[in-house]
Amino acid sequence: MEEFNTYEKAEDLFRRVDGLGENNCIFLSYTDTAKYMKSNGFLVTIGVVGCVIGGIMAGAIGGAIVGGIVGAIACFTGGASSANKKCDGYLINWSEKGLGFIPLKATGAMLLLSPEKLKADTASYFFLGYDQLESISIKNFNIFNSSVKNVNIAIKNNQNMYMLARVAEKEIPYQKYSSNRFFDRFK
Repeated sequence: MEEFNTYEKAEDLFRRVDGLGENNCIFLSYTDTAKYMKSNGFLVTIGVVGCVIGGIMAGAIGGAIVGGIVGAIACFTGGASSANKKCDGYLINWSEKGLGFIPLKATGAMLLLSPEKLKADTASYFFLGYDQLESISIKNFNIFNSSVKNVNIAIKNNQNMYMLARVAEKEIPYQKYSSNRFFDRFK
């Protein structure tokens, strides 16, 4: 997180990958893994349940429940959702050119959405120009929580990016200003 905890540092990351425009709006989002699983439908659910049951049964037969749980976790992380979840979040730069994405990967277990354990992967930077985008939709996470937004980006090749973004992040002082600019534009 230290590498993007100020706007200047985040801007420098995008400068290094030639990802800056004239008017930049940089903010943090998290991968919404629940949406990815839902979008893959019933087969993913059956796959996850099957992995857990199969992993526990294999562990029980082998005499070690822990081994089964480890097997289930390995099965789940290698399944359909991992193809969609290559990172834990993104540092996004919205500019007049389009959207630039620096993937963020967790350096440890992340039980709660927090930027503290995220590390930028500038080698995996990618850019989506406006001509590649089908739509961008921003909605409240739920009717009781307007401080977290669902950010759904539909790409013209029938792929979708599902993310969650907080309106404000304690550790990221620029989040509130930048995310609100983006949310207001694509509401």
